Amino acid sequence: MLGLAAVLAEPYKVLYVLHTPRGGSDPGRYESPALNRAEVEAFFRRFKAFFAGDARHDVWLHSGPDNATVIWDRHDLVYAYGSLNRLEVALEHSGLKPGERPEVPVPHTHHYHAEWDAAEREVVQAFDWRVTPLRKEDEQVAWA
Repeated sequence: MLGLAAVLAEPYKVLYVLHTPRGGSDPGRYESPALNRAEVEAFFRRFKAFFAGDARHDVWLHSGPDNATVIWDRHDLVYAYGSLNRLEVALEHSGLKPGERPEVPVPHTHHYHAEWDAAEREVVQAFDWRVTPLRKEDEQVAWA
């Protein structure tokens, strides 16, 4: 996310979509205030292991001036919208290549680890978030 943010103009907004809370936080779409590059870098560095190690959330980064959005979802997939030429260069520099969406097995499991419950609470306290309800597409699907 930091490599992608580096090629996008600030200010940014982060959208933290907490769809499966287990640390005592409320589910919802947590939208940050406008952030500068240093604030975004500090946020992603602080919570990097949590975002990578747990599937209770999706994290979005939006650049207003570029009208570009990068999404890191619960399946460890990254989606990019807007400013695609710059984002593709940043992805390739990181060793990744743009391509078609890989198939996520159905059914599959997500892991929500107790050791990350405190990090969940820290994320929702990190900013003066504007919190809105989850959208239908945010919610986890239970498989029978």
